[in-house]
Parts: sequence; structure tokens; C-alpha cells
Amino acid sequence: NALPLHEVTLQSEVTRKKPEDCGDDDVGPGGKREVMVHGLYLENARWEPRASRLEDLLPQHSPAEMPVVVLRGVHDPAAKEVGTPFVSPAPTKTSNQFHCPVYRTQTRGAGFVFQVTLKSFDGETKWVEAAAAMVLDPWTPG
Repeated sequence: NALPLHEVTLQSEVTRKKPEDCGDDDVGPGGKREVMVHGLYLENARWEPRASRLEDLLPQHSPAEMPVVVLRGVHDPAAKEVGTPFVSPAPTKTSNQFHCPVYRTQTRGAGFVFQVTLKSFDGETKWVEAAAAMVLDPWTPG
């Protein structure tokens, strides 16, 4: 079942699970075709777990760990037209989701890893302007 990487898109789903709720043998709902990821920290926005969506950052708020995220690779021949399987279309003001970039460290830049789609009542543009992003290691400057 080999697929060309340039024909695969990455889909994501934020769960309600905390990292400590997952065991070493846990897999996503789709079985071995999915990966459960934890250790992602959200910056410049906050995740509202009850509503499962992005909210404005509260004063004096530091990066908070996200719930477990399920990632799955999906065959999409149109992905090769975009140029990379890990980048979504340009942001819009009317979208009810945000394609949140995930970086290796707070330095961002060349440390881009992938994107996670997050629900939001606000347009995607709001979160781009707020520089909302997730990082794998929020305490290492680069």
C-alpha cells in the first residue's frame, strides 16, 4: 500500500484526551493508519476544551499543552498541485477553522513541522494576525 508522499494530505482531530489518559499501545480510532500525538503547546491563543475550539488568550497566560491530537495521512491526488502535503490554503475571514502551524521551537521559521486544523468561531485571519501557533518545545528558544 505504498503512496507517493506528494499525494498525501495530513488530517488532524483534537480529542478530549489528556496525555496521561493514553497508554503506549493506544492507537487512534482509525487503527494503525493514525497517530496519537501529545506534547503540543498552543501560543497566542487558548484551547477551550468544553467547546472544542480556539478562544482568545487570557491575560498572564503561558503556552498550554493541547489535548491529544490524532493525525492521519489521507490519499489525495490533488495534493501534488499544492506543492507540499503539510500546508493548507490561504487564510480566510469567514472560515470556522484555523490551520494552525506546528513548529519545533518558539523560534519558528525553518522549524515548521506540520499543521493541525482547529475549530474556531472567528475567521482564520484573526489567528494568523495573532501569530497563534503550536510548538513542540515552548521552553527552548531555538
